[in-house]
Order: sequence, then structure tokens, then C-alpha cells
Amino acid sequence: MAIIYDEAQSIFHLQTQVSSYVMQVVRGKYLSHLYWGRRVEQYRGSRAIIWKDRGFAPNPDDTDRTFSLDTLPQEYPQTGNGDFRTCAYGVRQENGSRISSLLYDGYEILPGKRKLQGLPASFGTPEDVETLVIRLRDEVIDLVVELEYNVFDQRGIITRSVRFINEAQHPVTLTKMLSMSVDFREQEFDVLTLYGAQGLHSWNGEWYLHPGETFQTPEVVMAYTHEGLNGLSHLFHTFYRRHLMRGKHADALRPILINNWEATFFRFTEEKLLALARKAAETGIELFVPDDGWFGHRDGDNSSLGDWFVDERKLPHGLPWLADQIHGMGMQFGLWFEPEMISQDSQLYREHPDYVLHAQGRPYTIGRGQLVLDLSRKDVCDHVIDSVRAVLASTHIDYVKWDMNRHLTEVESGAYDPCQQGEISHRYVLGLYYILETLTSQFPDILFEGCSSGGGRFDAGMLYYMPQSWCSDNTDAVCRMKIQYATSLTFPPVTMGAHVSVVPNQQTGRVTPPGDPGLCGHERQLRL
Repeated sequence: MAIIYDEAQSIFHLQTQVSSYVMQVVRGKYLSHLYWGRRVEQYRGSRAIIWKDRGFAPNPDDTDRTFSLDTLPQEYPQTGNGDFRTCAYGVRQENGSRISSLLYDGYEILPGKRKLQGLPASFGTPEDVETLVIRLRDEVIDLVVELEYNVFDQRGIITRSVRFINEAQHPVTLTKMLSMSVDFREQEFDVLTLYGAQGLHSWNGEWYLHPGETFQTPEVVMAYTHEGLNGLSHLFHTFYRRHLMRGKHADALRPILINNWEATFFRFTEEKLLALARKAAETGIELFVPDDGWFGHRDGDNSSLGDWFVDERKLPHGLPWLADQIHGMGMQFGLWFEPEMISQDSQLYREHPDYVLHAQGRPYTIGRGQLVLDLSRKDVCDHVIDSVRAVLASTHIDYVKWDMNRHLTEVESGAYDPCQQGEISHRYVLGLYYILETLTSQFPDILFEGCSSGGGRFDAGMLYYMPQSWCSDNTDAVCRMKIQYATSLTFPPVTMGAHVSVVPNQQTGRVTPPGDPGLCGHERQLRL
């Protein structure tokens, strides 16, 4: 068994082939963290909590000065009741109080793994994974918090998530909802982080939880190894490939592609694309991808996003005909989209200006000449689905590059009450997941690649829907070596697009001569 419960000592021991994770219920109330590290066959109390007089620390029991929450390594730290360290969650009650105390309320061990409603998550059979659910309760406000641990013992991986349940007759507002917390007693660490952040908005994310409602946090993947970064990468690579990425493309050999963007930018015609495609076919390219500019009347980056119908000035024979020509050359055919965005100069904006994320009474912030669709609204999500589906259903498309080229601003929505405006950033992502789940399920033969000015949205959650990401818009050959290496610390090589383009490079100005050991000799950019 991957999950062992010692009832006599109230100890939970989670075991994988390479690691152990140990918790204990202290004094029948407080769930504490004891150990996470190299696998031990049996926990024998070698890292037991030390009790000593802590007279200057707050004591929940005024008859025992050896016990303080401020020094107890809690598994999911609370706030306002004597622990002055960083909390794992926050709650604001109707009376304004932000104090909350979670006490142990039972556990359940389950075979397999529960699906996270509306969220991407790892998966496995009962032979792959075992689940522990520990239930905590704030008895004053009837808030239940379920800590879920999924142990993939053969993969050396533990995943975690948290579920908040409001069992009271009044609403509460969640102001912080971490998917995990680990209280390390040691301090001498070297910390290596990847750029960026996952999960809910760190300073402006809230959730208004009505009576009877549940809030589910995203899943986090935890790996431990004593074999250094290489061993850690292997654990992540195997786990993502076997238990996160789905469909026929998860492990498939990727086609070598050419994208017309840096060859033509917006200035292309049907004839230019076909001429480029013929040269590409001659060199052994396997996938031809028209990029931005094939739709609406898009001659620059300030128009037509949202109008996903072909620009007949550039492609008079239409997309199905162009795809047939490319397939006739022995190549696959792909297409660029940026479905989450909208231009003010577009038919969609003229018909539905309300579809835009915006703050009432405030001007728009424009990024790259575009605005962001309000994906917190289901009707907007359904419009995106219908628009993209119409193109994918009418044309033989093998690959989609899904781009997203600006950050969110004015993150508010007229579709929700004032007390829910802190939810919009998370609801946006839930809407995106709904769109991707729908489209990738309906078109399982298409290879979807995520792109956000390159790798701006390369996270494990997106791999659940898109088994490949465009790692960066920096196509300098020397830069790509570092980009590919750093990305491979966590993500499998099969998930990483590797794009090298013309010299001097557009972004860096670098000239990398042919034959340079830093440049893969078969990677070339064709230009007209």
C-alpha cells in the first residue's frame, strides 16, 4: 500500500518508490508535517516534534507553555490564532472577521484518483495511484477543508489539491487558497525556480463561496529525488507523459514544420504561401503553417481578431483549397489562431463590445493593438468554440497554433456581482479550460500547440489539453540552446517546439554562421 495510517500514533505515511511523506495529528486536533524526503520503510519517530517551554509564544492551552501553533509545523497553516508565519489560506466572514482555525475531522483512503471538476489534472488507474483525503473543519463558521494527496508510488510522485466546502447558512469569501504548503524545519537551502507563477492570482484573487458551494484549487505536482536535477527531471518527464498528457499526440514523434511568419509577416498572398510551401517540401519539411493574417482584413496587428473567417483578398480560393494544395505536396497543414483576443476594429467588437474584459467607467488598456475577451462568461466561451469549430470542421487541419499575446488588464466583468469581481481572473482560466476541453475532445486528431508570445503560458495544466508548446518567440539559434535546456528541467522534450530562424536574427541581431556547433545544421528558415 502507498498510504499507511498508524492509528496508535495518528501518523499518515505516504510512500513512493523513492520518497516518503509523513504527517501526524497532534493532540487530536492539529495536522502537522513531520517529514518529506528519501523513502523510509517505517517512520520511527526520528523527526518527532520537540516540546519545550515557549513562554513568549502564544499558547492555545494556557496550562501548557510547551505547545504553540507558531512553532508547530502545520500541514495547512491557518491565521489569526497564534501562528504568525505565512498562512496557506485566508477567509473573510460576513462580520468582517478573518480569523480561522482548522481542526482535524477525519480521513478517507480511496483507490484511484478523483477527477477535479473543471480543471486539468493528472490521472491514473487504481493500480497507478492511491488517494488520501484528510478533512479539516473550522467549527465556528462550518468551513470544511479537504486536503487531497494522490500517491503515484511507481512514479515517485505525490500530487496535492485542496477543496473548500461551505457547510454554513451564510456566505464566506476565500481570500487565499494555496494548493499545498510544506513547513520545512531546515533552513540551509539552495532554491531554484522557473520563471513565472501558477495557480490563483497572488494578490487580487478571491472567491465568494455561497452556502453549500465548493471551491477546488488547482493541482500541484510534488517530486523528490536524491539523484539531483537529472533525477528530478526524469520523474517529471515520465509523470507528465504517462499521467497528464492525453490523446494520440502525447508521445508521438513531432513533425518538422515551417511557419511563414518571419518569412512574410502580414505581407503574404496565396501565391507566396504556395511558393514557400514548395521550397519547404523540397527540403523535407513535414508541416506547413500559415501564421497570423489569414482572416478578416488583418494587414496589421490592430484589426480583425475575433473575425475567424478567411480573408479572400489574400486567399481567394479559401482555406480548404489551400489545405488540399499543401497535402498534395506531401505535407500536413496547420493554422494559427488567437481566439481569446478581440480587436476594436472587428465585426465581433462592433456587434458585441460587451464581450470585452473591462472595468465600468474606466478606459481600456490596449496591448499589441488588442483587447481580451471575457472568458468568465459562458456565452463568450461558446462563441469562441463555435467560431473556431467552424474553421476546423470545414478544413482538413492537422495542427493548431493557439496564441495569446497580451496580459489581462481591467479584469472585471459586468456579468457578475460586485462581491464576485475578485473571481474573474480564475473564472477566465476556467472558461479557457472549458473551451480547450470542448475543442480538443471534438478534434482529437489535431495536434494543438500552446503559444503565448512563445512560452508565456507554458505550464503543466496546459499540457493536459495541448501536448506541445511554442517555447519562445526568440528564434536565435544560440539563445534556443539555453531556452530548450532550461525548459527541459521540468517539461519533456517532446512537448517543446524548437524554432530557429534567419540570420541576422530578428530579435537579437546575432549572426550564427553555418556549421557553428551551437546551431543544428538541418534547421533553416526559408525566406522569399
